[in-house]
Amino acid sequence: MEIRDARLEDASSACQVVGRSISELCVADHGNDPAILKQWLNNKTPENLASWITHPDIYSGLMFANLITLAHFSVSAAMSLPKSEGEPENTEEP
Repeated sequence: MEIRDARLEDASSACQVVGRSISELCVADHGNDPAILKQWLNNKTPENLASWITHPDIYSGLMFANLITLAHFSVSAAMSLPKSEGEPENTEEP
């Protein structure tokens, strides 16, 4: 596995990872309620991910293996904790 800075061309794969992570790993929070899930995923578009990746005040990175994106993470000076999303099959339970 490798970790590197996210690039503009990573927006689509990062968006897929974020969507799957929310859909599959946050079930306890959204309860698979379609209305709640739609709200959570509404701004998780390739265009928005691209804007986060290129934003000067946000650092975005990727973890990948064999050219497959496994996780996307970002942090900004305004955030107290970094945000990260990963592929469900690559996420360990605490």
